Amino acid sequence: MSKNVDPDLNKVIKKYIGVSLFQSGSYYDDKDEFAKSMNYYTRALSLWNELLSDKSQTTDDLKIKSYKANTLGNIGIVYRRQGNYPNALDYYLQALKMDEETGVKKEIATDLGNIGIVYYKLKDYPKTLRFYYRALTLDKEIGNLNGVARHLGNIGSVYAETKDYAKALENFMQALILAERLDNKGGIARHLSNIGSVYHMMSDYSKALEYYSRALVIKKQLGSKTLMASGTRSIGTLYTATNNFALAEQLLLQSFQFATEAGSPDELKETYKSLSELYKKTGQHAKALYNYERSVAIADSLYNSEKDKEITRKELTYEFDKKESLLKAEHEKEKVIAELNKKKQNIILLFVSIGLLLVFIFSAFVFKALKVTRRQKQLIEEKSRQTEEQKKIIEHQRDIVEQKNKDIIDSINYAKRIQEALLKEEEYVTEHLPEHFILFKPKDIVSGDFYWALEKEEHFYIAAVDCTGHGVPGAFMSMLGVAFLNEITSASRILSPAEILEELRHKIVKELGQSGKDHESKDGMDMSLVRLNLKTNELQWAGANNPLYIISDGKLQELKPDKQCIGFEHDMQPFKNHNLTLAKASSFYLFTDGYADQFGGNKGKKFKNNQLKDLLIDLNDKSLEVQKNILDQTFIDWKGNLEQVDDVCIVGVKV
Repeated sequence: MSKNVDPDLNKVIKKYIGVSLFQSGSYYDDKDEFAKSMNYYTRALSLWNELLSDKSQTTDDLKIKSYKANTLGNIGIVYRRQGNYPNALDYYLQALKMDEETGVKKEIATDLGNIGIVYYKLKDYPKTLRFYYRALTLDKEIGNLNGVARHLGNIGSVYAETKDYAKALENFMQALILAERLDNKGGIARHLSNIGSVYHMMSDYSKALEYYSRALVIKKQLGSKTLMASGTRSIGTLYTATNNFALAEQLLLQSFQFATEAGSPDELKETYKSLSELYKKTGQHAKALYNYERSVAIADSLYNSEKDKEITRKELTYEFDKKESLLKAEHEKEKVIAELNKKKQNIILLFVSIGLLLVFIFSAFVFKALKVTRRQKQLIEEKSRQTEEQKKIIEHQRDIVEQKNKDIIDSINYAKRIQEALLKEEEYVTEHLPEHFILFKPKDIVSGDFYWALEKEEHFYIAAVDCTGHGVPGAFMSMLGVAFLNEITSASRILSPAEILEELRHKIVKELGQSGKDHESKDGMDMSLVRLNLKTNELQWAGANNPLYIISDGKLQELKPDKQCIGFEHDMQPFKNHNLTLAKASSFYLFTDGYADQFGGNKGKKFKNNQLKDLLIDLNDKSLEVQKNILDQTFIDWKGNLEQVDDVCIVGVKV
């Protein structure tokens, strides 16, 4: 650069040269020409450092720092795509530090997402999710939809790797919708491919092929050899799974060619692995072994203990530098505060002197005022003696009210203990049932919901019951219901669930004197009652307003209840008895309406039965203990700060 050029103009020119170098690096990066890309990025980085070190410059420091951070991040991407994860993390952390200085949330979110990708490659999924969710929160906060779509897709990949396919598809679908709305071709291709991979893992090959093919069309349009390598490999692996070996080999060899041209060790590793699986399946053991060994060799070069140590060192260096910067800033802050304190002390000394003078002047006035005050005090004390008696009377009345409240609460708590004693304990149920859970959440101290269980010969009865009302009135009805059920089933005959509901309705109507007149009790119960043969898995069920859900092979079957309660109705019909035999590993769920009727979520709406069905299907492959915990936490999260509207009771059993 000529020395005669104006210095400010010189710096502006350097800035534009830096931007051009950065754009050239991005161009070659997209073409997978990493050597050229790195050359342009490092030259741009040198210019940013030169501009930032020149203290006389008039160009915007924050803008230059932003350019530098973007360049550091892109160098990290090149290293990551070459499989050099320690260097990738180093540059990502440098970019994050620079963006934290400028405070641009969009760029910070990008850095956090890039760091998450490194940990995803290293299969450290807990740390991956921490970075992805931090990035997602920031981009949602600022409304950066491209970033939100990217992070949702990345989060979906983690859930796919951990075999939580429902969550994976949920995140991928959300990401795809956003990418299509934004017309982001790269994002659309990535999310289509990811959705295909989930269906592939679930052995839904037709859907997998549909999404893979749509993704590959876009990847070819984009012209990235790395993307074409992954696209052809995905379809080739699918053809291996469906025994279409000729097409599988053709596509996997194409993938190998693309990965070689792109210089992507990750894609080469995966292609070698896919070829090994193909040749093993077709009995070509020598080729299978060769490709397997090549895949392992690349994996060893990408992931080993020394690289893990190097990555840890990068993390620690970043944290140390960050803390050192904070300490330096704190020290500067303390110096400024000390100077301010010194000035404050001088000002305070001046005001204290003025204050003492004013105190001396006003002392005379105060002395005179004291005489008047003493007389006023005497008058006030006379009145106070009168009001003290009134105060004692009020305090005595308050103590009486508080004692009454305490007595009422103590009585309700005692009623709770009686109610709990009448309910069958979970420990008793556990001795006789297969794997199960009982989620019981009263709205108040005592509950209008209850669960009931009984073993009789080889049969086991279990019910979830919802009485009219909650709190103390509901609790009285629940105690009455337990007593009646025990009385009805005490006979030697084995009753069907429908027969028990009929008998229970008869007793409720009779004992509460119900005949349909206006002044009478309208109390009753909704109920779901199962009789399970523990030897044959034969199940009988009857329901009054409350259904039964049965899940087998991931599909939910709903048994509809009779639309009548256990209590007086003008058109009382016999309860219907349902009979079926459960397949192995089936689950069934009895419940009251409190869970589905709870208001909450972002819009304060009801949870509803359809959402409960979807949740139970998603949880079906988990243990019932885990199901109970997730159901409980979901309810708490949905309710948020809103009041619980009703008692909750859900019983789940797996045979």
